[in-house]
Amino acid sequence: MGFLSNIKRAIAVGTQQIWRNKFLSLTTIGIGVLLFFLLSSVIGVRQFTQLQLTELQKRADYSVLLAPDYDAFVLEGLLNALQQQSATATILPPSEFMGVQVGASLRVKLLDLEQTPDVFETLKSGRYSDLFSSWSNDEEASFRNIIEQLLSIREGVTAFSLALILLFTIGGIFLMGNTFQMLVFSRKDEVEVARMLGAKSSFILLPFLWEGALLGIIAAVISMLLFGAMLTQLGLPFAGQIFAYMVDNVYIWQIVGGAVIGILGAWLAVWQYLRT
Repeated sequence: MGFLSNIKRAIAVGTQQIWRNKFLSLTTIGIGVLLFFLLSSVIGVRQFTQLQLTELQKRADYSVLLAPDYDAFVLEGLLNALQQQSATATILPPSEFMGVQVGASLRVKLLDLEQTPDVFETLKSGRYSDLFSSWSNDEEASFRNIIEQLLSIREGVTAFSLALILLFTIGGIFLMGNTFQMLVFSRKDEVEVARMLGAKSSFILLPFLWEGALLGIIAAVISMLLFGAMLTQLGLPFAGQIFAYMVDNVYIWQIVGGAVIGILGAWLAVWQYLRT
């Protein structure tokens, strides 16, 4: 039997086996949907956190009073230096605050929170120190502490998300492996007859691989639909942006991942049986 014929037979037989073992197939799909839904939720929470931090980052600015006789040429050099460090600076004109006249100030907006130490190092460098009328070390420490907390939250959420994604992936592979151990056991007579007739391992294995891939893809697609429906019904902040992110960056890999997890689970179970 040629390679293409073997593939066509595997697709036909694997699809029929899903229908023949409806209860086990539905159970596997249901558990797979749960795993992929939880996976989508983890990624959605991670993206929600990132969007929240992005909104906070837009408000991350630091203001310092300029000296009355600051050098405009030196100030222009500072603005250029800050721009190279993913920061923008705006000169605020003199104003009145609670009846007190406040001089001109420089407002620095951070576009990349990780550049905070470099930005402050630039502001405090001797080249630009004469631009400012005063410098509060306490205000600087307080601002940098807030930024460090935001970065810690982002790093913690990212690490936790990756750990859960890895856990769900391993769990999915073991789930598929256990499922196909039961499937192989339920069809062991057919497998043994094929082995006695001299069928190659690939002839026996391919239908199971197709079955695993199809079950994984179905579970992934159903979980995607359920997650999208949940976002729509709950009306969460950033729901539209989260769903767009999932469509653009996650769902295609989730479908591929479902197929790969199904194939790996089937291969582990069937190959182990064929070696006995």
